[in-house]
Amino acid sequence: MDHRPGLRVARLLLPMVLFVIVGTPLVAYVWETLNLLVAAQADVARLLITLPVAALLAGVLLLLARTISRWEGERQENIVSQGTGAPARRMP
Repeated sequence: MDHRPGLRVARLLLPMVLFVIVGTPLVAYVWETLNLLVAAQADVARLLITLPVAALLAGVLLLLARTISRWEGERQENIVSQGTGAPARRMP
């Protein structure tokens, strides 16, 4: 693993930016559909389009959760390999 801070930050920042770029329009579309549905103004075509969009959003969120879990595992491995003994304290 590369220990240069700039590369580590870029390696974490790029996927986060991609998740935001991809996820924001999906959330906006589902949110707008829910608003129209509550206002009783949603049409059938919009609801049918929302089903695959919501599934895609769920997939993006699952991928994000797996990525964060992998990052946390790498962080824990780095802590152990540095010999600090215990993980860093978390703020309450």
